[in-house]
Amino acid sequence: MKSELRIFYRNQCQQVSAHERAQYARLAVEHCITHPLFKRSEHIACYLPRTTEFDSTPLIEAIWESKKHCYLPVVADHATPLLHFVPYHYGDALRPNKYAILEPANRSKQRHIDELDLAFLPLLAFDKAGHRLGSGGGYYDRSFADKKFKPILLGLGYSIQEADGLPADPWDVPLEGVLTEKGVTRFLRECSGS
Repeated sequence: MKSELRIFYRNQCQQVSAHERAQYARLAVEHCITHPLFKRSEHIACYLPRTTEFDSTPLIEAIWESKKHCYLPVVADHATPLLHFVPYHYGDALRPNKYAILEPANRSKQRHIDELDLAFLPLLAFDKAGHRLGSGGGYYDRSFADKKFKPILLGLGYSIQEADGLPADPWDVPLEGVLTEKGVTRFLRECSGS
């Protein structure tokens, strides 16, 4: 079931033109920077996009311009598929990991996940129950499995990636909201200013 959904939503994302991709990324940033979640967050994790993923580059630039701290995931160098989050500054050297995804070359300073305030996660699909369909590697689910209160997890995607419902496994870590070109939508726990 999940594999068929991944194919369907990858195809949906491939239909987004380069012009729409840039426009939607700009709109998402406009919604994000005025939202209380962003305003009160100082340590924010994001990701560098692959070809059909929502373009997070303008969001990363907005994090820098707002004088906040940006962190990117790096694939851990051990058998368990985990992510570590390291600081990312303008001009930092990047290198491809084993999946050809760019990540910071300097991995010496890591931020523990509960020291992050907000994390934007890539996705193929999401639903209003907070279920997220990722690429299938389980990296984000394993990395955030033990989080208590922070960071707040927001998916980053196109509104066309919203599903009526998605299958969820017991180990899937739910999103607390999503940021799309239409704005920020919260799903689960209520926080002041949400």
